[in-house]
Amino acid sequence: STLFPYTTLFRSEILKDGASATYGSDAIAGVVNIITKDDFEGFEVKLNYGGSDKGDAVTKGVDVTFGAASDRGNVVVALGYSDQGDAFMGDRDFSEFELRAYEDGHTEPGGSSAPPWVNANTADGRVTRGPEFGDWRPYSGATDSYNYNPVNYLQTPSKRRYASVFSNYTLGEFGFLGEVNSFAEASYVQTTGNRLIAPEPLAPLIFFGSPAPYSPNNYYNQKMGPKDANGNAYVIDDWRRRMLETGGRANERDYKTFRTAVGFNGVLENGWDWEVSYVWGQSDSVEKAAGYFNLDRVAEAVGPTGWLDANGNLIVDGNGDAVVDANGSQLVCLDADGGTIDGCVPLNIFGTPGTADEITPEMLQYISGDYNTTETGQNKQEVLSAIVSGDLFDLPAGSVGFAAGWEQRKESGSYTPDSLILQGITTAGSAVGTSGGYDVQEFFGELIVPILADAPMAHMLDFEAAMRYSDYSTFGTNTSGKLGIKWMPVETLMVRA
Repeated sequence: STLFPYTTLFRSEILKDGASATYGSDAIAGVVNIITKDDFEGFEVKLNYGGSDKGDAVTKGVDVTFGAASDRGNVVVALGYSDQGDAFMGDRDFSEFELRAYEDGHTEPGGSSAPPWVNANTADGRVTRGPEFGDWRPYSGATDSYNYNPVNYLQTPSKRRYASVFSNYTLGEFGFLGEVNSFAEASYVQTTGNRLIAPEPLAPLIFFGSPAPYSPNNYYNQKMGPKDANGNAYVIDDWRRRMLETGGRANERDYKTFRTAVGFNGVLENGWDWEVSYVWGQSDSVEKAAGYFNLDRVAEAVGPTGWLDANGNLIVDGNGDAVVDANGSQLVCLDADGGTIDGCVPLNIFGTPGTADEITPEMLQYISGDYNTTETGQNKQEVLSAIVSGDLFDLPAGSVGFAAGWEQRKESGSYTPDSLILQGITTAGSAVGTSGGYDVQEFFGELIVPILADAPMAHMLDFEAAMRYSDYSTFGTNTSGKLGIKWMPVETLMVRA
Protein backbone atom coordinates (compact mmCIF):
# COMPACT_ATOMS: atom_id res chain seq x y z
CA SER A 1 0.00 0.00 0.00
CA THR A 2 2.96 2.31 0.46
CA LEU A 3 4.05 2.14 -3.16
CA PHE A 4 0.74 1.44 -4.87
CA PRO A 5 -2.10 3.31 -3.15
CA TYR A 6 -4.79 2.51 -5.71
CA THR A 7 -6.30 -0.82 -6.57
CA THR A 8 -6.62 0.54 -10.10
CA LEU A 9 -2.83 0.42 -10.40
CA PHE A 10 -2.17 -3.18 -9.47
CA ARG A 11 -3.57 -6.62 -8.92
CA SER A 12 -2.40 -9.35 -6.54
CA GLU A 13 -1.79 -13.04 -7.07
CA ILE A 14 -1.52 -15.26 -4.00
CA LEU A 15 0.12 -18.69 -4.15
CA LYS A 16 -0.59 -20.59 -0.93
CA ASP A 17 1.96 -23.28 -1.64
CA GLY A 18 5.57 -24.12 -0.90
CA ALA A 19 7.46 -22.30 -3.64
CA SER A 20 11.06 -22.17 -2.49
CA ALA A 21 12.29 -24.08 -5.52
CA THR A 22 10.84 -21.44 -7.83
CA TYR A 23 11.17 -18.25 -5.81
CA GLY A 24 13.95 -19.04 -3.35
CA SER A 25 14.02 -19.50 0.41
CA ASP A 26 11.73 -16.52 1.09
CA ALA A 27 8.82 -18.43 -0.42
CA ILE A 28 8.69 -21.49 1.84
CA ALA A 29 5.10 -20.74 2.91
CA GLY A 30 3.88 -19.19 -0.33
CA VAL A 31 4.06 -16.08 -2.48
CA VAL A 32 2.14 -12.85 -2.93
CA ASN A 33 2.86 -11.29 -6.32
CA ILE A 34 1.87 -7.66 -6.94
CA ILE A 35 1.47 -7.01 -10.65
CA THR A 36 1.35 -3.33 -11.50
CA LYS A 37 -0.65 -1.94 -14.39
CA ASP A 38 1.30 -0.24 -17.14
CA ASP A 39 -1.50 1.53 -18.99
CA PHE A 40 -2.93 4.05 -16.54
CA GLU A 41 -3.90 7.34 -18.14
CA GLY A 42 -5.39 10.41 -16.56
CA PHE A 43 -5.25 12.14 -13.20
CA GLU A 44 -6.58 11.06 -9.80
CA VAL A 45 -6.52 12.68 -6.37
CA LYS A 46 -7.53 10.87 -3.22
CA LEU A 47 -8.03 12.64 0.13
CA ASN A 48 -8.72 10.87 3.38
CA TYR A 49 -9.44 12.01 6.90
CA GLY A 50 -10.60 10.08 9.93
CA GLY A 51 -10.35 9.72 13.67
CA SER A 52 -11.73 7.93 16.67
CA ASP A 53 -14.90 8.76 18.59
CA LYS A 54 -12.63 10.11 21.34
CA GLY A 55 -11.32 12.84 19.07
CA ASP A 56 -7.80 11.37 18.91
CA ALA A 57 -5.95 8.99 16.56
CA VAL A 58 -6.64 11.37 13.69
CA THR A 59 -5.42 10.05 10.34
CA LYS A 60 -5.20 12.16 7.20
CA GLY A 61 -3.53 11.87 3.83
CA VAL A 62 -3.44 12.69 0.16
CA ASP A 63 -2.52 10.54 -2.85
CA VAL A 64 -1.99 11.86 -6.36
CA THR A 65 -1.64 9.66 -9.45
CA PHE A 66 -1.26 10.69 -13.06
CA GLY A 67 -0.25 8.91 -16.22
CA ALA A 68 0.23 9.49 -19.92
CA ALA A 69 0.64 7.16 -22.86
CA SER A 70 1.54 7.08 -26.53
CA ASP A 71 1.47 4.38 -29.18
CA ARG A 72 4.86 3.09 -28.02
CA GLY A 73 4.91 3.65 -24.27
CA ASN A 74 3.55 5.17 -21.12
CA VAL A 75 4.56 6.63 -17.77
CA VAL A 76 2.74 6.61 -14.43
CA VAL A 77 3.65 8.76 -11.42
CA ALA A 78 2.23 8.30 -7.92
CA LEU A 79 2.85 10.67 -5.00
CA GLY A 80 1.45 10.56 -1.51
CA TYR A 81 1.57 11.70 2.08
CA SER A 82 -0.14 10.31 5.17
CA ASP A 83 -0.16 11.41 8.80
CA GLN A 84 -1.28 9.11 11.61
CA GLY A 85 -2.10 10.80 14.91
CA ASP A 86 -1.54 9.47 18.41
CA ALA A 87 -3.77 8.06 21.12
CA PHE A 88 -2.80 7.26 24.71
CA MET A 89 -3.58 4.10 26.64
CA GLY A 90 -4.96 6.15 29.51
CA ASP A 91 -7.75 7.43 27.26
CA ARG A 92 -9.37 3.99 26.91
CA ASP A 93 -11.01 1.94 29.67
CA PHE A 94 -9.56 -1.31 28.33
CA SER A 95 -5.95 -0.07 28.47
CA GLU A 96 -5.96 2.39 31.37
CA PHE A 97 -4.40 -0.12 33.78
CA GLU A 98 -1.80 -2.82 33.47
CA LEU A 99 -3.56 -6.10 34.23
CA ARG A 100 -1.88 -9.13 35.74
CA ALA A 101 -3.37 -12.55 35.07
CA TYR A 102 -3.40 -15.28 37.70
CA GLU A 103 -3.69 -19.05 37.45
CA ASP A 104 -7.32 -19.11 38.62
CA GLY A 105 -8.25 -16.89 35.66
CA HIS A 106 -8.84 -13.56 37.39
CA THR A 107 -6.94 -10.37 36.67
CA GLU A 108 -5.95 -7.47 38.90
CA PRO A 109 -4.47 -4.04 38.19
CA GLY A 110 -0.70 -4.22 38.54
CA GLY A 111 2.18 -1.86 38.17
CA SER A 112 5.89 -1.30 38.50
CA SER A 113 7.99 -1.67 41.64
CA ALA A 114 9.85 1.50 40.60
CA PRO A 115 7.38 4.28 41.54
CA PRO A 116 7.96 8.07 41.50
CA TRP A 117 7.89 8.02 45.30
CA VAL A 118 10.95 5.76 45.72
CA ASN A 119 11.16 2.13 46.71
CA ALA A 120 14.23 1.61 48.92
CA ASN A 121 15.43 -1.71 50.31
CA THR A 122 17.07 -0.95 53.65
CA ALA A 123 18.61 -3.19 56.28
CA ASP A 124 15.28 -2.98 58.12
CA GLY A 125 13.08 -3.78 55.15
CA ARG A 126 11.70 -2.23 51.99
CA VAL A 127 10.27 1.26 52.54
CA THR A 128 8.57 4.04 50.61
CA ARG A 129 7.05 7.48 51.12
CA GLY A 130 4.29 7.36 48.57
CA PRO A 131 2.00 7.84 46.92
CA GLU A 132 0.92 10.44 49.49
CA PHE A 133 4.55 11.40 50.18
CA GLY A 134 4.27 11.22 53.94
CA ASP A 135 6.62 9.61 56.45
CA TRP A 136 8.63 6.56 55.55
CA ARG A 137 6.67 3.30 55.90
CA PRO A 138 6.86 -0.30 54.64
CA TYR A 139 6.47 -0.68 50.87
CA SER A 140 3.33 -2.52 49.64
CA GLY A 141 3.13 -3.72 46.06
CA ALA A 142 -0.67 -3.66 46.22
CA THR A 143 -0.88 0.08 46.95
CA ASP A 144 2.50 1.56 46.04
CA SER A 145 3.09 0.14 42.55
CA TYR A 146 3.18 2.63 39.68
CA ASN A 147 0.62 2.31 36.88
CA TYR A 148 2.62 3.23 33.77
CA ASN A 149 -0.06 2.48 31.17
CA PRO A 150 -1.78 5.89 30.91
CA VAL A 151 1.29 7.69 29.54
CA ASN A 152 2.10 5.07 26.91
CA TYR A 153 0.98 5.44 23.32
CA LEU A 154 -1.92 3.24 22.29
CA GLN A 155 -1.42 4.37 18.68
CA THR A 156 1.97 5.78 17.76
CA PRO A 157 2.15 8.86 15.56
CA SER A 158 3.82 8.47 12.20
CA LYS A 159 4.17 10.16 8.83
CA ARG A 160 4.81 8.59 5.44
CA ARG A 161 5.85 10.15 2.15
CA TYR A 162 6.27 8.26 -1.09
CA ALA A 163 6.96 8.82 -4.75
CA SER A 164 6.86 6.20 -7.50
CA VAL A 165 7.46 6.27 -11.25
CA PHE A 166 6.71 3.44 -13.69
CA SER A 167 7.42 3.57 -17.41
CA ASN A 168 7.38 1.33 -20.48
CA TYR A 169 8.61 1.98 -23.99
CA THR A 170 8.54 -0.30 -27.05
CA LEU A 171 11.90 -0.22 -28.82
CA GLY A 172 10.87 -2.17 -31.93
CA GLU A 173 11.56 -5.50 -33.65
CA PHE A 174 14.92 -7.21 -33.00
CA GLY A 175 15.08 -10.42 -35.00
CA PHE A 176 14.38 -13.65 -33.11
CA LEU A 177 13.87 -11.61 -29.91
CA GLY A 178 10.65 -10.29 -31.37
CA GLU A 179 9.25 -6.95 -30.36
CA VAL A 180 11.38 -5.67 -27.48
CA ASN A 181 9.89 -3.57 -24.70
CA SER A 182 11.91 -1.62 -22.13
CA PHE A 183 10.68 -0.79 -18.65
CA ALA A 184 11.88 1.18 -15.65
CA GLU A 185 10.60 1.65 -12.12
CA ALA A 186 11.72 3.87 -9.25
CA SER A 187 10.20 4.30 -5.83
CA TYR A 188 11.09 6.20 -2.68
CA VAL A 189 9.40 5.87 0.71
CA GLN A 190 10.17 7.71 3.93
CA THR A 191 8.45 6.80 7.18
CA THR A 192 9.01 8.78 10.35
CA GLY A 193 7.48 7.91 13.68
CA ASN A 194 7.65 8.57 17.38
CA ARG A 195 7.35 6.23 20.28
CA LEU A 196 6.64 7.38 23.82
CA ILE A 197 6.54 5.13 26.85
CA ALA A 198 6.49 5.81 30.57
CA PRO A 199 9.50 7.53 32.16
CA GLU A 200 12.48 5.29 32.86
CA PRO A 201 12.32 3.16 36.01
CA LEU A 202 15.79 3.90 37.34
CA ALA A 203 16.78 0.87 39.41
CA PRO A 204 20.48 0.39 38.63
CA LEU A 205 21.15 -2.80 40.56
CA ILE A 206 17.95 -4.79 40.02
CA PHE A 207 16.85 -3.71 36.54
CA PHE A 208 20.23 -3.12 34.90
CA GLY A 209 22.72 -5.15 36.94
CA SER A 210 24.87 -2.07 37.57
CA PRO A 211 25.61 -1.40 41.26
CA ALA A 212 24.99 2.21 42.29
CA PRO A 213 24.72 2.18 46.10
CA TYR A 214 23.16 5.31 47.58
CA SER A 215 25.75 6.52 50.07
CA PRO A 216 24.85 7.31 53.71
CA ASN A 217 27.25 10.22 53.28
CA ASN A 218 25.14 11.72 50.50
CA TYR A 219 23.53 15.02 51.49
CA TYR A 220 20.08 14.11 50.17
CA ASN A 221 20.13 10.69 51.83
CA GLN A 222 21.02 12.25 55.19
CA LYS A 223 18.46 15.03 54.82
CA MET A 224 15.50 13.15 53.26
CA GLY A 225 16.27 9.42 53.14
CA PRO A 226 14.99 6.70 55.47
CA LYS A 227 16.75 6.33 58.85
CA ASP A 228 17.46 3.45 61.20
CA ALA A 229 16.44 3.36 64.86
CA ASN A 230 19.39 5.57 65.77
CA GLY A 231 18.56 8.18 63.15
CA ASN A 232 21.38 7.19 60.78
CA ALA A 233 21.10 7.00 57.01
CA TYR A 234 21.38 3.62 55.30
CA VAL A 235 23.59 2.41 52.52
CA ILE A 236 20.86 1.63 49.98
CA ASP A 237 22.07 -0.92 47.43
CA ASP A 238 18.64 -1.59 45.89
CA TRP A 239 16.74 1.63 45.21
CA ARG A 240 14.11 2.25 42.56
CA ARG A 241 12.76 5.58 41.33
CA ARG A 242 10.44 6.36 38.40
CA MET A 243 11.98 9.40 36.74
CA LEU A 244 8.83 11.37 35.95
CA GLU A 245 10.81 14.56 35.55
CA THR A 246 12.11 13.40 32.13
CA GLY A 247 8.63 13.39 30.60
CA GLY A 248 9.05 9.83 29.35
CA ARG A 249 11.24 7.73 27.09
CA ALA A 250 10.99 9.07 23.56
CA ASN A 251 12.13 7.32 20.42
CA GLU A 252 12.33 8.99 17.01
CA ARG A 253 12.56 6.77 13.95
CA ASP A 254 13.36 7.68 10.38
CA TYR A 255 13.27 4.97 7.71
CA LYS A 256 14.06 5.61 4.04
CA THR A 257 13.79 3.05 1.25
CA PHE A 258 14.73 3.52 -2.40
CA ARG A 259 14.27 0.94 -5.14
CA THR A 260 14.81 1.02 -8.87
CA ALA A 261 14.39 -1.60 -11.58
CA VAL A 262 15.22 -1.55 -15.29
CA GLY A 263 14.94 -4.21 -17.92
CA PHE A 264 13.77 -5.52 -21.25
CA ASN A 265 11.17 -8.11 -22.19
CA GLY A 266 9.47 -9.53 -25.22
CA VAL A 267 8.19 -12.62 -27.01
CA LEU A 268 10.51 -14.89 -29.03
CA GLU A 269 9.60 -16.07 -32.52
CA ASN A 270 8.45 -19.42 -31.09
CA GLY A 271 6.06 -17.72 -28.67
CA TRP A 272 8.14 -17.97 -25.50
CA ASP A 273 8.24 -14.97 -23.15
CA TRP A 274 11.60 -13.62 -22.04
CA GLU A 275 12.85 -10.93 -19.68
CA VAL A 276 16.15 -9.59 -18.37
CA SER A 277 16.24 -7.09 -15.51
CA TYR A 278 18.40 -5.33 -12.94
CA VAL A 279 17.07 -4.28 -9.52
CA TRP A 280 18.82 -2.14 -6.93
CA GLY A 281 17.42 -1.22 -3.53
CA GLN A 282 18.61 0.35 -0.30
CA SER A 283 16.96 0.91 3.04
CA ASP A 284 18.40 3.22 5.73
CA SER A 285 17.23 3.69 9.30
CA VAL A 286 18.07 6.14 12.07
CA GLU A 287 16.68 5.74 15.57
CA LYS A 288 17.26 8.32 18.30
CA ALA A 289 16.29 7.75 21.92
CA ALA A 290 15.99 10.19 24.83
CA GLY A 291 14.99 9.89 28.47
CA TYR A 292 17.58 7.25 29.36
CA PHE A 293 20.52 7.40 31.76
CA ASN A 294 24.27 6.91 31.96
CA LEU A 295 24.68 4.31 34.70
CA ASP A 296 28.26 5.31 35.49
CA ARG A 297 27.19 8.87 36.15
CA VAL A 298 24.21 7.74 38.21
CA ALA A 299 26.58 5.85 40.51
CA GLU A 300 28.67 8.99 40.91
CA ALA A 301 25.65 11.19 41.60
CA VAL A 302 24.34 8.99 44.45
CA GLY A 303 27.76 8.60 46.06
CA PRO A 304 29.19 10.66 48.93
CA THR A 305 28.95 14.43 48.72
CA GLY A 306 30.71 17.45 50.16
CA TRP A 307 30.66 21.22 50.04
CA LEU A 308 32.97 23.72 48.44
CA ASP A 309 33.36 27.09 50.09
CA ALA A 310 33.42 30.39 48.25
CA ASN A 311 37.12 29.88 47.45
CA GLY A 312 36.56 26.44 45.97
CA ASN A 313 37.98 24.58 48.98
CA LEU A 314 36.36 21.39 50.27
CA ILE A 315 34.91 21.88 53.74
CA VAL A 316 36.21 19.17 56.08
CA ASP A 317 35.79 18.30 59.73
CA GLY A 318 38.50 17.83 62.34
CA ASN A 319 39.38 14.40 60.97
CA GLY A 320 39.85 15.68 57.47
CA ASP A 321 36.61 14.14 56.20
CA ALA A 322 34.27 16.05 53.91
CA VAL A 323 31.35 17.67 55.69
CA VAL A 324 28.05 16.31 54.40
CA ASP A 325 25.84 19.21 55.42
CA ALA A 326 27.33 22.68 55.68
CA ASN A 327 26.60 26.21 54.61
CA GLY A 328 28.92 25.96 51.68
CA SER A 329 28.32 27.54 48.32
CA GLN A 330 28.25 24.40 46.21
CA LEU A 331 27.24 20.77 46.79
CA VAL A 332 29.61 18.41 44.96
CA CYS A 333 30.13 14.68 44.37
CA LEU A 334 33.13 12.94 45.90
CA ASP A 335 35.07 9.97 44.58
CA ALA A 336 36.36 7.03 46.62
CA ASP A 337 39.47 9.01 47.60
CA GLY A 338 37.49 12.02 48.79
CA GLY A 339 38.25 14.18 45.79
CA THR A 340 35.62 16.09 43.85
CA ILE A 341 34.22 14.73 40.57
CA ASP A 342 34.30 17.40 37.88
CA GLY A 343 30.86 18.43 36.69
CA CYS A 344 28.99 15.89 38.82
CA VAL A 345 25.66 17.04 40.25
CA PRO A 346 24.42 15.01 43.27
CA LEU A 347 21.10 13.27 42.60
CA ASN A 348 18.10 13.54 44.90
CA ILE A 349 15.77 10.56 44.40
CA PHE A 350 13.77 11.26 47.58
CA GLY A 351 11.94 14.36 46.39
CA THR A 352 8.39 14.69 45.13
CA PRO A 353 7.83 15.21 41.37
CA GLY A 354 6.17 18.52 40.71
CA THR A 355 7.43 20.20 43.87
CA ALA A 356 10.45 22.28 44.84
CA ASP A 357 12.42 19.20 45.89
CA GLU A 358 11.93 17.24 42.65
CA ILE A 359 14.85 16.16 40.47
CA THR A 360 16.22 19.36 38.97
CA PRO A 361 17.13 19.97 35.33
CA GLU A 362 20.80 20.18 36.39
CA MET A 363 20.60 16.72 37.97
CA LEU A 364 18.98 15.28 34.82
CA GLN A 365 21.53 16.98 32.60
CA TYR A 366 24.41 15.23 34.33
CA ILE A 367 22.96 11.71 34.28
CA SER A 368 20.90 11.93 31.08
CA GLY A 369 21.06 15.19 29.14
CA ASP A 370 24.08 14.45 26.97
CA TYR A 371 23.38 10.75 26.70
CA ASN A 372 20.68 10.42 24.11
CA THR A 373 21.47 7.45 21.91
CA THR A 374 21.56 7.02 18.14
CA GLU A 375 21.45 3.76 16.16
CA THR A 376 21.73 3.46 12.40
CA GLY A 377 21.13 0.58 10.04
CA GLN A 378 21.29 -0.15 6.34
CA ASN A 379 20.32 -2.93 3.95
CA LYS A 380 21.25 -3.17 0.27
CA GLN A 381 20.24 -5.53 -2.50
CA GLU A 382 21.24 -5.95 -6.14
CA VAL A 383 19.62 -8.48 -8.43
CA LEU A 384 20.46 -9.32 -12.04
CA SER A 385 18.15 -11.90 -13.58
CA ALA A 386 17.07 -13.51 -16.85
CA ILE A 387 14.03 -15.73 -17.36
CA VAL A 388 12.26 -17.49 -20.23
CA SER A 389 8.87 -19.20 -20.09
CA GLY A 390 6.27 -20.67 -22.36
CA ASP A 391 4.71 -23.87 -23.68
CA LEU A 392 6.92 -26.81 -24.71
CA PHE A 393 4.35 -29.03 -26.44
CA ASP A 394 0.70 -30.04 -26.27
CA LEU A 395 -0.91 -33.01 -24.54
CA PRO A 396 -4.57 -34.08 -24.70
CA ALA A 397 -5.22 -32.25 -21.38
CA GLY A 398 -3.40 -29.09 -22.42
CA SER A 399 0.02 -27.57 -23.00
CA VAL A 400 3.12 -28.46 -21.00
CA GLY A 401 4.39 -25.21 -19.57
CA PHE A 402 7.83 -24.35 -18.30
CA ALA A 403 9.90 -21.52 -16.87
CA ALA A 404 13.67 -21.37 -16.46
CA GLY A 405 16.11 -18.70 -15.46
CA TRP A 406 19.27 -17.42 -13.86
CA GLU A 407 19.72 -14.90 -11.06
CA GLN A 408 22.68 -13.20 -9.41
CA ARG A 409 21.95 -11.47 -6.13
CA LYS A 410 24.06 -9.43 -3.73
CA GLU A 411 22.86 -8.73 -0.20
CA SER A 412 24.53 -6.58 2.46
CA GLY A 413 23.54 -5.00 5.73
CA SER A 414 24.91 -3.16 8.74
CA TYR A 415 23.91 -1.98 12.19
CA THR A 416 25.86 0.75 14.00
CA PRO A 417 25.08 1.74 17.60
CA ASP A 418 26.68 4.78 19.17
CA SER A 419 29.44 4.63 21.77
CA LEU A 420 27.04 4.68 24.74
CA ILE A 421 25.27 1.52 23.60
CA LEU A 422 28.59 -0.09 22.65
CA GLN A 423 29.94 0.53 26.15
CA GLY A 424 26.75 -0.72 27.79
CA ILE A 425 26.63 2.22 30.20
CA THR A 426 23.16 3.46 29.30
CA THR A 427 19.78 2.21 30.44
CA ALA A 428 18.77 2.15 26.76
CA GLY A 429 20.54 -1.22 26.49
CA SER A 430 23.77 -2.54 25.05
CA ALA A 431 24.69 -3.95 21.66
CA VAL A 432 27.60 -4.33 19.29
CA GLY A 433 27.76 -3.17 15.71
CA THR A 434 27.71 -5.61 12.86
CA SER A 435 28.00 -5.63 9.10
CA GLY A 436 28.22 -8.24 6.41
CA GLY A 437 26.98 -9.50 3.11
CA TYR A 438 27.02 -12.27 0.57
CA ASP A 439 26.34 -12.93 -3.09
CA VAL A 440 24.61 -15.89 -4.67
CA GLN A 441 24.14 -17.25 -8.17
CA GLU A 442 21.06 -19.35 -8.82
CA PHE A 443 19.59 -21.42 -11.66
CA PHE A 444 15.96 -22.47 -11.51
CA GLY A 445 13.36 -24.28 -13.55
CA GLU A 446 9.69 -25.16 -13.27
CA LEU A 447 7.49 -27.58 -15.22
CA ILE A 448 3.70 -27.98 -15.25
CA VAL A 449 2.29 -31.07 -16.97
CA PRO A 450 -1.49 -31.38 -17.49
CA ILE A 451 -2.62 -35.00 -16.92
CA LEU A 452 -6.40 -34.75 -17.13
CA ALA A 453 -8.90 -32.03 -17.96
CA ASP A 454 -12.71 -31.97 -18.03
CA ALA A 455 -12.84 -35.65 -17.08
CA PRO A 456 -15.08 -37.40 -14.50
CA MET A 457 -13.75 -36.49 -11.00
CA ALA A 458 -10.93 -34.62 -12.71
CA HIS A 459 -11.96 -31.21 -13.87
CA MET A 460 -8.20 -30.62 -13.72
CA LEU A 461 -5.22 -32.75 -12.73
CA ASP A 462 -1.73 -31.25 -13.11
CA PHE A 463 1.70 -32.53 -12.18
CA GLU A 464 4.24 -29.92 -11.06
CA ALA A 465 8.02 -30.09 -10.69
CA ALA A 466 10.56 -27.39 -9.84
CA MET A 467 14.22 -27.13 -8.89
CA ARG A 468 16.58 -24.35 -7.83
CA TYR A 469 20.37 -24.60 -7.57
CA SER A 470 22.11 -21.94 -5.46
CA ASP A 471 25.79 -21.16 -5.03
CA TYR A 472 26.43 -18.89 -2.03
CA SER A 473 29.69 -17.06 -1.44
CA THR A 474 29.39 -17.75 2.29
CA PHE A 475 28.66 -21.46 2.65
CA GLY A 476 28.61 -23.15 -0.74
CA THR A 477 25.87 -24.76 -2.80
CA ASN A 478 22.33 -25.88 -2.13
CA THR A 479 19.67 -27.56 -4.25
CA SER A 480 15.97 -27.41 -3.44
CA GLY A 481 13.30 -29.27 -5.35
CA LYS A 482 9.56 -29.68 -5.49
CA LEU A 483 7.15 -32.32 -6.78
CA GLY A 484 3.43 -31.69 -6.56
CA ILE A 485 -0.03 -32.32 -7.88
CA LYS A 486 -2.96 -29.98 -8.27
CA TRP A 487 -6.30 -31.78 -8.51
CA MET A 488 -9.73 -30.29 -9.02
CA PRO A 489 -12.32 -33.08 -8.89
CA VAL A 490 -14.96 -30.43 -9.62
CA GLU A 491 -14.66 -26.82 -10.64
CA THR A 492 -15.28 -25.48 -7.11
CA LEU A 493 -12.83 -27.68 -5.17
CA MET A 494 -9.03 -27.85 -5.36
CA VAL A 495 -6.65 -30.27 -3.64
CA ARG A 496 -2.90 -29.68 -3.49
CA ALA A 497 -0.21 -32.11 -2.41
